Amino acid sequence: AVLCEKSYNQVLSCLSILKSRHAYLPLNVDWPLTRLTDVCRQGNVKYILTTNNIQNSIPNLNSLESEFTFINVDEILYK
Repeated sequence: AVLCEKSYNQVLSCLSILKSRHAYLPLNVDWPLTRLTDVCRQGNVKYILTTNNIQNSIPNLNSLESEFTFINVDEILYK
């Protein structure tokens, strides 16, 4: 799943997922945490690509780390 604002990072994330021959699930950053959780569970999501800004702006997002693996796009792109 991709949890990013509309930006260059989102485009790169989606293209990378498609190039690896996987499907992506776009998530809206304005959704409440319960909605994000439900959508990810229904979509059998294992990984969520996100950014530093999003991880810091959504309260209790880190509580989902037991269910999903978060991959920080900022750390990958800007090493």
